[in-house]
Amino acid sequence: MQQQQQEGDAVKRVLAAKREQLAQGLDVLAKAEVPDKPLPHELEMQRKKELLARVRERRARLLVNKGRVEGGDPKKVYVWINQRDERRTYFEGLGYTLCKDPHVKTQWGREDGTHHRGDLILYEIDRDTHEALKLDSQIRAVEQMASSRESFREFAAGSGIKTFSPGG
Repeated sequence: MQQQQQEGDAVKRVLAAKREQLAQGLDVLAKAEVPDKPLPHELEMQRKKELLARVRERRARLLVNKGRVEGGDPKKVYVWINQRDERRTYFEGLGYTLCKDPHVKTQWGREDGTHHRGDLILYEIDRDTHEALKLDSQIRAVEQMASSRESFREFAAGSGIKTFSPGG
């Protein structure tokens, strides 16, 4: 019994010594100077952020400069529309008209007063009508989402599946 107690005391002394060594090692680590140099993964993240910023800046320049329309009537909105017959018919049905305004300036003006940019052609529409069309489109999108939810609930109920709706 006494031998077991002596062995237990010896184990406790060894453990205490190990704890002391560990504490000293942690103190050394805490006092160690951390280099100011970024780590490799930090350098890679910085490189990727810089590349992304360049791509976004180029894309913004491309979108702003490529289709620039200058000198138009402030009461109108100018849009580039694909020249395919079905697209032109669709937009004309909404109230858009082919832009032949002599005050409008683009890089792609033609002698007949139209503006062609590859397979796109410049159309114009009254600003109020354009805003009304945008609002109608947004409202229809919300209505379609509500209709989809309701259709799903009806399908689930018909199949015996319980559904959950937040707030009710």
